[in-house]
Amino acid sequence: MELFKQKFTIHPIGQGLFYSGLVELIVSPSNNKSFRFVFDCGSMNKVNCVDEVEEYRRVDLQNGTKLDLLIISHFDQDHVNHIHKLLENRKVKKVIAPFLNFEERVFLVLR
Repeated sequence: MELFKQKFTIHPIGQGLFYSGLVELIVSPSNNKSFRFVFDCGSMNKVNCVDEVEEYRRVDLQNGTKLDLLIISHFDQDHVNHIHKLLENRKVKKVIAPFLNFEERVFLVLR
């Protein structure tokens, strides 16, 4: 018995982006493999995004489930300003972020 399930969600947060996915391979009732990812996590609408992040954590990241991959497309506020809430007391196995040279990193920190 092999079952392949996938779930992809564009979360309704207003201006910004919060996209999540889950891919599961169920080999048997006691043997399954899963892969969870998030692509960006930010919005200019604070209330909607905080609500969506909390719901995602409650439903999809329960019982200490780790996030396998976090992808950050770019560092505009409406794509990253709620990542801290998403990752609160959570571990991420791998993060993919844009390369920044030294001057861009200094600018980002000072901004």
